[in-house]
Amino acid sequence: MLESSATAVLLVVFAGGSFFFALCETAMFSLARWQIKQLRESAGWRGQAVYHLLSRPDELLALLAFGNTFAMAGIVFVALWFGHESGGIMEWVALGLGVLLVCEIAPKLIALRAPYKWSLFVAPFLLGAERITRPMRALTRLFNLLFLRVLGPTQMESDRTLSEEEYKELLEFAFLHGALGRAERDMISRIVALGRRQVREIMRPRVHMPVILDDASVEEMIDTARRLKMRRIPLYDRHTDTVVGVLNARVLLLHPEIDLSEVIEPPAFVPETMSLLKLLRSMQRQRRDFAIVLDEFGDMAGYVMLEDILNETVGMPGFDRLVFERLGSGKWRVSGLLRIDDFRYECPQMPPVKEIETMGGLVTALLGEVPRVGQKVTFHKIKFTVLAADERSVKELLVELIP
Repeated sequence: MLESSATAVLLVVFAGGSFFFALCETAMFSLARWQIKQLRESAGWRGQAVYHLLSRPDELLALLAFGNTFAMAGIVFVALWFGHESGGIMEWVALGLGVLLVCEIAPKLIALRAPYKWSLFVAPFLLGAERITRPMRALTRLFNLLFLRVLGPTQMESDRTLSEEEYKELLEFAFLHGALGRAERDMISRIVALGRRQVREIMRPRVHMPVILDDASVEEMIDTARRLKMRRIPLYDRHTDTVVGVLNARVLLLHPEIDLSEVIEPPAFVPETMSLLKLLRSMQRQRRDFAIVLDEFGDMAGYVMLEDILNETVGMPGFDRLVFERLGSGKWRVSGLLRIDDFRYECPQMPPVKEIETMGGLVTALLGEVPRVGQKVTFHKIKFTVLAADERSVKELLVELIP
């Protein structure tokens, strides 16, 4: 009876030791660099202890491995002692499941739920264990260095970059503590997300791409540039169905007598799968603000401008281009930000609307939600079709008079 009680006590002690070291490993190595720095600056001597331990991750990992190995060896020794008297298969299965649950799964799940709290709690104990086991670990470290010298580098390198999830945690932490406002947090989050968003998500479709024929006269180019109010306009070759150049409309309007060769730039082509971050860097490097988007077959899919990327990051209506184009009798393509009063000068049939200023705002109010591309609504014998929209607002509309 006494022997059985001693066996049970030893199993609990060694299992508790394995539980402790598994919890320590998960809690300590779940902390990001910015979290470690935050603990060092705001958590007193316990935070300093966490920083001290993680400043030498190879030694900390060796300590945890040493402690966990010692505890597991104790469990095996006691199990063999206990199994010498009653070595039934069910007892061994139960012991194995108990070790898996108590020494592996449970401590890691607990530590992952609150790594901040647990790392501060266990740090003093780990510092004490570090001092006690230092001579033994020195010998094991010597063997480890000899072994690692053959297999690879002798020093562990920590990850110097933050993942997107870590950026989000950092931004949320700063927001909750008043260091960032909601608008600043959302803006930085959108900037961080540029790396995983693709050009196809913000490009303007080919069917909506304003062009000038490459054989147009200078007067026609000037008239089109004044009507479109764009800084750069693609030059289109109808015979090859390609964009052969980009007209710098701003320079042409300022200097109508200039040689066309000085205001026509070679087009920049980008794949629709390119990330917005790479596109932004490419535009900055090449000093461009306009690019033709190609699909997987190399055909034109649309176009994208620098202001489109800025609008996705800053999220300010001021970066949206005010489109206004007459497509025919009683038919227009307009920006969602175009003022209703301005549109009424072009279309007297449009009645005045109280408490709503923009065309996009009117369509949103009529539908009762932010419209999706392709949605239609009728207002006083005027049909509105949404050509472009995002989760925040209407970008472009097709407006048609109903006879």
